[in-house]
Amino acid sequence: MKMINNKQFFSGSSTDNGVFVIYVALASIILGHVLTKMLKMPGVHYMCFLFLLIVGMSVRDLKLFKKIILSPSPFIWLVWVIYAFINWKSTGLHYYDNDYYFIITHFILPIGTLWIVIYAGMRDLNRTSKVIMYLLAIYVLIGIVFQDSGTGEDSTWEGRGGAELGNSLALNGVCLVFFACFCEAKKCISKRTMYLLLLLALGGVLFSATRKALVGSLLIVVFYSLSYVDFKKPTNFIRFFFLLGLLFVVGFFVLNYTQVGNRFSDIETQSEKALFGYYNVPTFLNFLGDRALHYMLGWYLFLSNPITGVGLKNFIVLTNFPVVCHSEYMVQLCENGLIGFVLFIFFMLSLLRIPITNFNRHTKRVVFVSLGFLFCMLFLDLTAWTYEFPRYFAAYGIIIACFSEGKKNASKLLHHYKITKLSQRDE
Repeated sequence: MKMINNKQFFSGSSTDNGVFVIYVALASIILGHVLTKMLKMPGVHYMCFLFLLIVGMSVRDLKLFKKIILSPSPFIWLVWVIYAFINWKSTGLHYYDNDYYFIITHFILPIGTLWIVIYAGMRDLNRTSKVIMYLLAIYVLIGIVFQDSGTGEDSTWEGRGGAELGNSLALNGVCLVFFACFCEAKKCISKRTMYLLLLLALGGVLFSATRKALVGSLLIVVFYSLSYVDFKKPTNFIRFFFLLGLLFVVGFFVLNYTQVGNRFSDIETQSEKALFGYYNVPTFLNFLGDRALHYMLGWYLFLSNPITGVGLKNFIVLTNFPVVCHSEYMVQLCENGLIGFVLFIFFMLSLLRIPITNFNRHTKRVVFVSLGFLFCMLFLDLTAWTYEFPRYFAAYGIIIACFSEGKKNASKLLHHYKITKLSQRDE
């Protein structure tokens, strides 16, 4: 019997045209927002949609793509997309004038990003992770260098840098933190490269003075650092407490000498201002700052239509509030009702289950970094809406592909072992 070369089993398939087109599509999706805002390039989201169509036609392994779509987490989100679309359409209330733009950006791009990242990641996880990581680094770098509005003391952005991109700069920085730690854990990049990327991400977070992004980034870094700790060794105790001391020093500096630190000190004041005139407000909402009002108004909307909600983005339509609801939990509850909320919770739980149940197949560091990002997302969802942003789904896709890759490689090893044994018998 003919022997099978190991390279045939473990060689990446990233040379096929489908995966290359996916990388081009990811570039347009991840950089689309910053190119539209900073370089005034119109129609970027439509270009992203076009690339997704091209990707669909370029995918060669249709069986693999079908398995991806029907796997637990992507399938749950597909059900959410179908439900949320029907629910939004049936309300008759539309926040955006252009329905096609809304459908592409809120329904198609996020789940499309999830699918293609899983597909590309299962073919070449390391390369796909690095491509996304460097695209996020380009986004953050452009955001820091080219933004010159909203930085003055009289600005509506409260003296913070980067009003044009808003919190997107810092939240892309959070995703950059994850990908930098993930790629280092997978030995894709050196520690020096990781540290440089972490400094760039921290620069974006501090530049825009986004509190949740700072805490979320620290969560990922803490999980990454804990993955090195083996408490059976005394030296690791020293490393662990050194890390805690370093984080304390950095935290002290940030809280006392930066704009984001000033914003932390104003959280309770912001909550009191936002809830002025509202009675019987629970005091535990004070930690949410100005987002507390989003919870109050969202709760009233939920009570008016608890089963199906009022439809996506209709929080702002029905309340005449100046901004959309800044809490993923409340968005799901008041805009998609209990049905959408339950689907969202199942989706997040299914993602958390992936690294937890596959701990033995991967290094401790990869598991910890993945869990760090997922817990970071659960935290961010308290004061931000996340369902419409492809950057998060790119990270979800990498996590799913990573642990799927472990199962796939294990089955390949078993298959190769069986073939080798049969060959030896024939000889």
